[in-house]
Amino acid sequence: MKSIRRDITLLTANFNDPILTLYMLRSFVKAMGDTICPVCLLDNSTKNYLVDTVPQNKMVTVVDNTNFKLTPNYRQSSLNHCASLEYAMNNCIATRYVLLCDNDILFFPAIRDLLSSDFSGYDAIGEIGYDYTPPNRLLPYMCIIDLDKKRTDNISYFDPRRIMWQSEHNNKIHDGTGRGYLDTGASFLQDIINAQWHIYPIAIGQYITHLKGASNKHKNYYGWLGKFHSLYE
Repeated sequence: MKSIRRDITLLTANFNDPILTLYMLRSFVKAMGDTICPVCLLDNSTKNYLVDTVPQNKMVTVVDNTNFKLTPNYRQSSLNHCASLEYAMNNCIATRYVLLCDNDILFFPAIRDLLSSDFSGYDAIGEIGYDYTPPNRLLPYMCIIDLDKKRTDNISYFDPRRIMWQSEHNNKIHDGTGRGYLDTGASFLQDIINAQWHIYPIAIGQYITHLKGASNKHKNYYGWLGKFHSLYE
């Protein structure tokens, strides 16, 4: 990869929490200093729209997917999220690499060193593991993907056959109905391993602090933002 900071776009998805997205972006700008890269903010909101609050310029693009303008409503958060990310990767990013991250993170200054490092011979950078239940996935909270390689190998970040569905009756994730059960980033990891991608492993906790589930679990994040105020002020 070599230094990729000049050929990478930050991609995140906002869902009804523009404040979180803006603070994440502020922390990224502070960490990167004068080496800021293009930013693609995918607004998947159904209310509290990011498109109403963020001015667009040559470095910041807001993709208006509010109320499912661009991607279908699969009525399940993981499906909707992954489908929208795949759309953005295919249609909205001009750089070779994408820095995919959640919007409920703040960056540590170490992200600048990571993006300035030489990663020749690697196709993806990230942490492999799982949160609560297996199987492993390329953790989507922060990872780097070579989009040229992704297109060449015809690999999709979204596979509706394998990603998790929720039972209409008990809200449990299961795999006994012919529907998938893999979480975000798991099918992608399986596919890039099968395609023999070279993955550079990192511990993402060195580069971000993550609130986790702030949007879909409606967490009160003001205390968390206050605790880490030095990362964006």
